[in-house]
Amino acid sequence: MRRQASFSDKKTVNTVSTLTIREYLETAARRIDEELDRLLPPADRFPPSIHEAMRYSVLAGGKRLRPILCLEAGRLLRGEERILLRLGSALPTMFFGAGTCSLDG
Repeated sequence: MRRQASFSDKKTVNTVSTLTIREYLETAARRIDEELDRLLPPADRFPPSIHEAMRYSVLAGGKRLRPILCLEAGRLLRGEERILLRLGSALPTMFFGAGTCSLDG
């Protein structure tokens, strides 16, 4: 007879929950990356040195938690998916600008 997982069975619950959350975060990050790629100018557009630097900084991995939180907050408020994706994708670009300003001084 199969035993059902319970909240006291931490190994089973954590493994299933973590895997589901990890998959969701990876999928959401991939969608945000695709939107950023669509919104940013191509690296070879004039002036290429600026656009290459923008794309390198914004598309570097590891900066997707804020956009994902934006998507989820908007979803709770029944926001339109297309608009939420664009809004969430704007967040890494805003922090890119703030980072370059602080480096100038």
